[in-house]
Amino acid sequence: MDAGQVYQVPAHVVVNATGAWCDQTRGLLGQVPGRLKPSRGSHLLFPRHRLPLEVALTGLSPDDGRPLFAVPHREGTLVGTTDVFQQGPLENPRPSRHEVDYLLRSVQHNLPQARLTLADVCGGFAGVRPIVDMAAEEPAEASREEGVWVERGLVSTAGGKLTTYRVTAAEGLEVVVGLLPDHRRPTLNWGWLRRCPPIDWNHKRLSRCSGLGYRRWLRWVWRSAWAPKPWRWR
Repeated sequence: MDAGQVYQVPAHVVVNATGAWCDQTRGLLGQVPGRLKPSRGSHLLFPRHRLPLEVALTGLSPDDGRPLFAVPHREGTLVGTTDVFQQGPLENPRPSRHEVDYLLRSVQHNLPQARLTLADVCGGFAGVRPIVDMAAEEPAEASREEGVWVERGLVSTAGGKLTTYRVTAAEGLEVVVGLLPDHRRPTLNWGWLRRCPPIDWNHKRLSRCSGLGYRRWLRWVWRSAWAPKPWRWR
């Protein structure tokens, strides 16, 4: 890659799990409709002596009631996060002045005894979320559901959250295995799926596990494992 050489590698299926760059990778196929509407999450860093925390804290923004967090970090105390649609290049997202003010007001509201000001901010950074475009007008209204698409042998996946990444991986792998020739299709025992019985990609057998169908069954297994209250189907 560094030398600029191009290699051709034959494959039955190619997986595109490039996050916020999913659409750009899909664009290598030619003209394809965009499926993502990335959102930006920004964070501020405060010196440890100005905001000394031993454990993580959560609070609500006084502006819109959005949950925020403050967590100990090796370089100080980290406060975040925002949720705004990313405009412009994905390669170098940065907190806007509006986001900085939003986070600063939030930490001032929730921790007034710290008496923090803009001068106390010692750093900041932003990341971009690969949100599936469902025509939401505001980032907070955008669904965090995952998506899996097949286009000419390219299996693309995006969306989801940190708490559902294994579900997203499982859905993508189900599609990949289904696209493989019979002689290359494995029988898988997913020991890494906590609380799950062995899976051999037999939908009838999976249905006997729960009667929910494969995808809803996986969602129940993982989300009920992490959720503090029973999962409710949407």
